[in-house]
Amino acid sequence: MTHDVSFFRSSLSSFKKILSLSKKIYSIYRRIKENIIYIIATHIFKQDKIVLLSSSDNDKFGNITALSKELYAQGMPYILLEQIQLKNNIYKYLKTLAKARVIVIDATSPSARIKLSKNTSLIHCWHACGAYKKIGFDAKRKNYNKDSEEKRIRRIHRGISWFVCTSEETAKIYAKAFHLPFERMLIFGSPRLDSIIKKYNFSDPKIYTILYAPTYRTYGKNIRNLPQLPDAKFLRQELIYKLGENVRLAFRGHPTAPPPIDLNGWEDWSDVPQSEALFRASVLITDYSSIFFDFLIFNRPIIFYIPDIDIYINNERSLYFLPDKEFKETICVDESDLVDVLIKCRNLKVNYINLWNKYMLACDGNSSKRLCLFIKKIMKGEIQ
Repeated sequence: MTHDVSFFRSSLSSFKKILSLSKKIYSIYRRIKENIIYIIATHIFKQDKIVLLSSSDNDKFGNITALSKELYAQGMPYILLEQIQLKNNIYKYLKTLAKARVIVIDATSPSARIKLSKNTSLIHCWHACGAYKKIGFDAKRKNYNKDSEEKRIRRIHRGISWFVCTSEETAKIYAKAFHLPFERMLIFGSPRLDSIIKKYNFSDPKIYTILYAPTYRTYGKNIRNLPQLPDAKFLRQELIYKLGENVRLAFRGHPTAPPPIDLNGWEDWSDVPQSEALFRASVLITDYSSIFFDFLIFNRPIIFYIPDIDIYINNERSLYFLPDKEFKETICVDESDLVDVLIKCRNLKVNYINLWNKYMLACDGNSSKRLCLFIKKIMKGEIQ
């Protein structure tokens, strides 16, 4: 019996190794095939198109949509692609990329799989504003082999021609993080903020509206999960009792992580455009997400609910700065703290001008126009 169990375990282990090797071989084969198809297509078609590539369906990050509207307004034709098309229609996807003189991305890059033509400029309009959670080569995964991580990140972020940033400070950080010359940083601001900034005057929501927008965790398994939501029933009861008014609790998940199975009393705003969700919020609760940079423009309180900060930094990803450095009054580590801070924030006057000037100064409502003008110069051959 013992021999049978040992034999079974040995066979299972061998099968798993063979299966893993087969997957690697198939992945290499598929990548070679895709590159061959792409190369052939670049010799058939002229590279004279503008291609906007959204990493998520319905462009949940917002930069691609904002840029597309400005391109349309300026009479500049473009082709819109979504990353899902890579799986659904790989040949059409590769054909479109082969026609591109300019490709604008917001996260996932096609150059991670395909070596782009020298005639194609890849502009990375990074989906996050500011510089909070470490990125690029600064964000090697914990407990992984350093050399393999270096190779993985180099493959994922290779081929970037230009990188859009929100300030000179972020440009310095991004240049180092992506191993790019500072001259390749485009300090244009975030296109998705243009429409918000142009509104200028923001009236506060009539009902005290609390928006919880956390980032994902992987717990070392390379699978993205959102943290457990604070107890909505407890928060609502405590806040109504102590404030003497009704409150609204809304949740917005990260675009790249599956939503919680049960929101337990939180309204689901995950499909609400980010700019609208932030506009409707009286206060933002986040953790290690850069969404708070977008919220700075409203000059409303930002709360950092970080009960797992030590675990996150040691096992997930490091930060460029700790939140208690900039947000001393609004740090929470448990739900009781959270209630107290939410009560304080009901009438708290904040001033984030220094933070805005450091990380978001290029956001002035004209980011899309600057980027469109830059793309136009590339299309005319004025910029290589």
